[in-house]
Amino acid sequence: MDGSPLHREILAPSIDVLNRIQADSQLSESEQYAVSHLCNWLEEVDEADDIDDKNLDESALTYLKSYRESYSRRKPYPADRGGVVGPTPRTTSLRTCSLDVTTPQLAEEVLQIDNWNRFDVFQVGNLSKGKPLETVTLALFARHDLLERLKIPYDRLQKFVRDIERAYNSNPYHNNIHAADVTQTLGCFLANDDFARKLTDLELAAMIFATCIHDVGHPGVSNDFLVNTKNETALLYNDVSVNENMHLATAFKILRRPGNDLWEHLSPDQFRFFRRTVIQIVLATDMAGHSELLQAFTANLKLLGPDIEAWGADQRNLALRMCVHCADIANPAKPLPLALQWTHRVVTEFFNQGDAERKRGMPVSVLCDREKVEVPKSQLAFLTYVVKPTFEALEGLAPITAGYALNNIETAVRHWEQQVELL
Repeated sequence: MDGSPLHREILAPSIDVLNRIQADSQLSESEQYAVSHLCNWLEEVDEADDIDDKNLDESALTYLKSYRESYSRRKPYPADRGGVVGPTPRTTSLRTCSLDVTTPQLAEEVLQIDNWNRFDVFQVGNLSKGKPLETVTLALFARHDLLERLKIPYDRLQKFVRDIERAYNSNPYHNNIHAADVTQTLGCFLANDDFARKLTDLELAAMIFATCIHDVGHPGVSNDFLVNTKNETALLYNDVSVNENMHLATAFKILRRPGNDLWEHLSPDQFRFFRRTVIQIVLATDMAGHSELLQAFTANLKLLGPDIEAWGADQRNLALRMCVHCADIANPAKPLPLALQWTHRVVTEFFNQGDAERKRGMPVSVLCDREKVEVPKSQLAFLTYVVKPTFEALEGLAPITAGYALNNIETAVRHWEQQVELL
């Protein structure tokens, strides 16, 4: 290196070379991990101005230095949570797994699965012929080598995920594409931030499983709607986290179908740990518990610090819940073209509920009244008071991925502020 600045004209060829190295060379797991991160970083640089360390301000230099040093901080560690132990790193190359990737274009998208800003779940949905959840879930199990480490038969995992994906309803928002998006978003946390390398295999599997199934069977209406209409599901679950309890029950019933039991080799204690963890994670996606979860996580982080090896079992579980909750509300923190598609979808679903409430002569829920809601204002409020504070809290545990999200949030806030001015 001659110390000259890193100019944009060499970035694209550099990224192409690294991608070919990752695809064609027999790299070790740690080398695959490093190359994947380097590609992600160069892609971020490609979207920025020319980079010269000498011209960076102090905060940028600090970030760059921490990124360069992140690999030297990674080291093996003991783990006994969930009763499944294994050496690090857990990640493996996507090129080595036997995924049913049917086209080169889909394969290229899957290779971006760790990338917050480059992965396009809508494109994956199209290229996979309507099976984005299967594509993403199988890729993450392979990415973290969980098929081999937990002795999961590939055909059983595939059959289970296919049955889950079919059980998602074709709502505008709460559908299999949303589930795939949340699962891939979690995958970014797991691939890019140090804390994830201190999780056990069973904790990782529980998180991925939970995101996959977290909205299965969603009826496209809120818990309050089900309670207020005296829906059978609300009666069954005593008005408490109605949808979330239903998602869990549906998923574990599907798990009991012939040929779907992924976990029959686990000991009773291990399965109890797995099931309890999944239940707690999915119940924590109920927005009614958002403030309590955020406050508890923030207090935990302040008290114990970011090294989750020092956290007790309950505190570790809190971290898992927080990560999946963040993934569930992360679509406004994606690149603006993707975020705007999600906005259209969620607003459409909300307004459909409002129409149903009006038709029944019920009070129309605040965010569901198409005659009163001003979308730019509602989105700006959600970003400012819910999404941004949540990712600011998560930054203490997952600074790399939360940093990507917070940058996009600033872009989205400016967009909606401009839209508010046009009202």
